[in-house]
Amino acid sequence: MTRDLQDLLFPRSVAVVGASATPGKIGHVLFSNVATFPGPVYAVNPNYEQILGRPCVPTVADLPEAVSLVLVIVPPQDVLHSLDACGRRGIRNAVVITAGFKEQGGKGIELERELVRIASKHAMNVVGPNAFGLVSPRVGLNATFAPRSAVPGNIAFISQSGALCSAVLDWAWPRKLGFSHFISLGNKAVLSETEFLAAVARDPETRVIAAYLEGVEDGREFLRVAGEVTREVPVVVLKAGRTEAGARAASSHTGALAGSDRAYDAAFRRCGVLRARTVEELFDQAAVLASQPLPFGRRLGIVSNAGGPGIMAADAAAEEGLDLASLAPATVHALAQRFSSAASVTNPVDILADASAGRFRDAVELVVGDPGVDMATVLTAPHPILTFAELAAILAEARVRHGKPVVASFMAGELGEDASTRLREAGIPAYFDPAHAVRALGTLVRYQAIRTRAQDKPRVLTVDRARVQDLVAKGNTRLGVETLELLAAYGIPVARGGLAKSPEEAARLAQHLGERVVLKVVSPDIVHKSDVGGVRIGVPASEAR
Repeated sequence: MTRDLQDLLFPRSVAVVGASATPGKIGHVLFSNVATFPGPVYAVNPNYEQILGRPCVPTVADLPEAVSLVLVIVPPQDVLHSLDACGRRGIRNAVVITAGFKEQGGKGIELERELVRIASKHAMNVVGPNAFGLVSPRVGLNATFAPRSAVPGNIAFISQSGALCSAVLDWAWPRKLGFSHFISLGNKAVLSETEFLAAVARDPETRVIAAYLEGVEDGREFLRVAGEVTREVPVVVLKAGRTEAGARAASSHTGALAGSDRAYDAAFRRCGVLRARTVEELFDQAAVLASQPLPFGRRLGIVSNAGGPGIMAADAAAEEGLDLASLAPATVHALAQRFSSAASVTNPVDILADASAGRFRDAVELVVGDPGVDMATVLTAPHPILTFAELAAILAEARVRHGKPVVASFMAGELGEDASTRLREAGIPAYFDPAHAVRALGTLVRYQAIRTRAQDKPRVLTVDRARVQDLVAKGNTRLGVETLELLAAYGIPVARGGLAKSPEEAARLAQHLGERVVLKVVSPDIVHKSDVGGVRIGVPASEAR
């Protein structure tokens, strides 16, 4: 079922159940943010008639209209009554900020089940519980308790961590990194990453989707939706809980079942999701995908005023699977005509430390314009002859003129701040580390491959569910071979075989299997069979004892 999340993502009116007039309380912080919304805003609290100049009513039933969105921040035991009242009032979208549900275990699990039942009864879209809120930048709504909001942009951010939401908002603000949507999932009792993935991808203002996830609720549906979305909109996911320790932490955080990391790797590859390993990598990838065109190939051109950064970029290109472009003879000749013999006019192009803005303009124009170059990175270290602002203007011109991906590495601190601002305005990502710049271009190449690859449908297996349940219920996997029977029950082809408890049984089984067999010792006390000589390959059936 495709859910209509339009009023949730772009509300026309908002109410906060549990709004407070007491500074320092989360209900006050949340309502202070919501009160800046330009549309109708209502507080729901029987103790006040107004809060921050906005009308306050005693109950949900007293609201003058069925608002587009309600935020709930009351004690856990009161959340269910509030949601039911919203449903009876005709309100169809809610964000539950309150924690104390599935992530707490025990009674919290039952509370969350009842929350789901109420949402289903009233056909409500519910975010959370245990959510940080959401920001809808284009309509001017900050429905979180963060000290910062988000500026409008073209990155949709979906997160299972509220703390990360708060951190990202503060980090993105001075960088002018903008968002089309900013959503905290919480426990995902009703709405999960899959529903939001589909919804934000339909927004023409969304150019890339970035997500922090600790688990996926419905793997099959996620694969289907993500496979459709990534044909048009890139999706980058930071999947936490990759290790056993991280998986345990994820379970206690939001009640998430983290699952096998290898399974997530395989699933993401199949549906075209790009994977990030760190927060920095997540937004590096998102920023370049949101701002740059996709390259036609993987041939990289490098322009630098220093040999070391050029070498680092070349190393990073090899690690990313990119090719150093072979410049056309005409390009090499033109570069040699313009620069001294000390310069390197083959790729990477090194125009020496004393390069002026004019020299950089010539080099960038020739390299980016070369027909054998699909994308370029320009690297520079501080030098008194050149200002970074001048170089930023040159790169912006080249980016527009040639329509190719261009990124920069300005290896500087304070001296590069003004230039970085100009580059952001021109849609050109800038990095301190040359390797980061190259890895960003590698992201574009990987996504281009995803968009152009053939879309094969997943194979549907015939599953013997009764047999699977029986095997799982027994729970006996001390010897390891029991997993083959489980795989077969799932319809996955496995090699024929069996368990022999005596030499005579082994001989009879070998004769049944074929001319040659593999013998393996099985014992709960032996983990690595080959270390003790416990594996023999290609044994004639007549010798299997």
